[in-house]
Amino acid sequence: SAQCGRHLARMNEDKLIAEAIASAVRGPAKIPPEYIQRLTHEKPVVEAEVAKITLQNGLVTELDEDSEYLAFLKIGDVMCSVNDKVACRPDFNLQEQLKGCKTFACKYIRLRNCLDEEAKVDDVDQRDSFQCRSAVLYNFNHLRFGLSFLCYNGRVMVDGVIPRSIGAIAAMVGDAMLHVNGKRMRDPHKTFDELSTELKCNGFVKIVLQRPTNLFIAFL
Repeated sequence: SAQCGRHLARMNEDKLIAEAIASAVRGPAKIPPEYIQRLTHEKPVVEAEVAKITLQNGLVTELDEDSEYLAFLKIGDVMCSVNDKVACRPDFNLQEQLKGCKTFACKYIRLRNCLDEEAKVDDVDQRDSFQCRSAVLYNFNHLRFGLSFLCYNGRVMVDGVIPRSIGAIAAMVGDAMLHVNGKRMRDPHKTFDELSTELKCNGFVKIVLQRPTNLFIAFL
């Protein structure tokens, strides 16, 4: 029946998504379903634009800043299939796959990095010029951690972000790292260790950032 066919297709899709996550994220990574966005997109193939995308086991690890595909893709997205071919495998070559094709039809997932744009944090001074937000970092294969911290006015501040890194997907210079998995952070070294441990053990970690609404006031 049609209903049975849809159910089977969904099961196959779920299996492919699980395979894609396993290939893209280090660690056990039992990621809650609500963190996983299923996306599809179809674009005409432009070979010069396709060349601006780097995939590793389906994970988008590089995407040139002038790529027109930035309209729908970003670093950290995980390709499940391209033109109905499984993309989350080591031997998949995007350029080869799309050679001679007119259409770039992809099914991919985006692991949510922003959970709440306005998180409420009890133990933090809530000033008008700052906004707290909860986010998630994932232990992506092929990407560096990419964050460094310093202590300023009793807060752990992000003072360095490597482009195209795990940290760059959710954080930026000037953010204060308030919580890691619900624990209040007050020391830069302990913050780094806590993040590293949680990413290694679980594959992902929940954080709360305090971001200046105007970044010029980050270190005031």
